[in-house]
Amino acid sequence: MVANFDGILYQRCLALFQTQIAVLKEASLIQKVAQTSVYEKQWTCFDDAIRSLNKLRTKLETLEAERLSLFHADKGSFYSYSLALPRKERDELSECYRALKMEAAKFRFAGAAFHSYLHEMSSVARSFLDAAFPGSRGNLYGKNGAVKDKDMRRIVLDKQF
Repeated sequence: MVANFDGILYQRCLALFQTQIAVLKEASLIQKVAQTSVYEKQWTCFDDAIRSLNKLRTKLETLEAERLSLFHADKGSFYSYSLALPRKERDELSECYRALKMEAAKFRFAGAAFHSYLHEMSSVARSFLDAAFPGSRGNLYGKNGAVKDKDMRRIVLDKQF
């Protein structure tokens, strides 16, 4: 047992970790919606998912700043703080911290895999368009494209080629 056990700080840490885990799980679900939207070419849904992810990013940044402020110079790191806790609280807080790190890693890996998929699909589409329309190299237009090609020819991309 530690004589200077700070129960309030412990409760704040535990609540903060649990909140971060919940926000990361919500972000993971929204990330899956964004991925599905791209696969199904539901661009409005994709835009909504990206806006939601941006809001959650802001929330996560705020929570992370709060977490870092809990362990400033006079308290040391999370690990030094957790070592000073009684065993039961240390185990509970460490388990929650590990769960937070796992959720963050899963979110990061899913995002990296999706980014890789998007990059590959972009490369495939660009290669196809470069081969199919060599005179329009590098110019892509949506249905309401504003940029005009020098020779005024447009390539229109819709849900299908």
